Amino acid sequence: LLRSYSLTLASVEAPLRYGIDTFENHQKRLEFLAETMTFAFEMGSPTVVVPFPKLPLESEPDRARILKESLDFLGPLGDRIGIRIAFDIGLD
Repeated sequence: LLRSYSLTLASVEAPLRYGIDTFENHQKRLEFLAETMTFAFEMGSPTVVVPFPKLPLESEPDRARILKESLDFLGPLGDRIGIRIAFDIGLD
């Protein structure tokens, strides 16, 4: 429909209830983001917008580890699919 009007989709936003640094349902969240990235590619969008959590403090090594695992998963996946990830850092 977009192409018939010579329009392109600039980005697709992936709303998340919990951040990519939260352990609870972490694998499901990454699967959702992978599906969103595939959907964005199929729609012709070059970018997926993902909310970025506050950076973990030194006293929160578990959050830091989970955040690193998420980024290590999303980066190569985006390269493979052909999608860029834009992190929405919010107003915090």
